[in-house]
Amino acid sequence: MENEMDLEPVDERGTKRAADESQIEQPRKPKKIKVSRRVRSMPSILSQPSLSH
Repeated sequence: MENEMDLEPVDERGTKRAADESQIEQPRKPKKIKVSRRVRSMPSILSQPSLSH
């Protein structure tokens, strides 16, 4: 339970950074890498729907 609370603030910055990185890496890196990153972002967004909205 303590780990979840510690991950909350990290997710806030991680989700914001992931959005910026996804836009920058989209044209530069192949889509394959974006797919793997999207799969990791999905659980983070589902965990905190308030941030995704």
